[in-house]
Amino acid sequence: MSYLEKRGVTAIIDDITPTSLESKTRSFWITMLPAYFPDTDYSIEAEPYLENKTGVANGDLLFIESKRANVDKPSVWEETERGQLLNHVKANRNANDCAYGAIAIGRKVKFYFYNGKELLFLYGPYSIEVRSDAEAIVKVFDEIKTHPRTGYTN
Repeated sequence: MSYLEKRGVTAIIDDITPTSLESKTRSFWITMLPAYFPDTDYSIEAEPYLENKTGVANGDLLFIESKRANVDKPSVWEETERGQLLNHVKANRNANDCAYGAIAIGRKVKFYFYNGKELLFLYGPYSIEVRSDAEAIVKVFDEIKTHPRTGYTN
């Protein structure tokens, strides 16, 4: 089942406009992620790297750095990749020295895998759109769930 079949998720996508704040982008991910990472096996937290409230962080799986829609510029993607996201995955990687990450700017997202040395693109170096590229996003989630601690195989 695609997250696009959930009215609540599509309503949030529709609400993400060029002037939307970062919180709207974050709301999409927090609303959509439980469909692929159910709370029986995973914990979804808005800022898990700031404080572990659930005690489940024995293997942080995916960090998503959200940004407001109007900062969709190459320099912001690069700055966020080299700065915030890289710092989060380095500080919170699992025992196998790996972690997954994403940068979400408005309705666009890029996925990464941290192999202990560098961030690698999971779906190419370009962003994918949450509505038109939903199938690609689901494929990335399936790969993350299949290879949670060893890395992406694509």
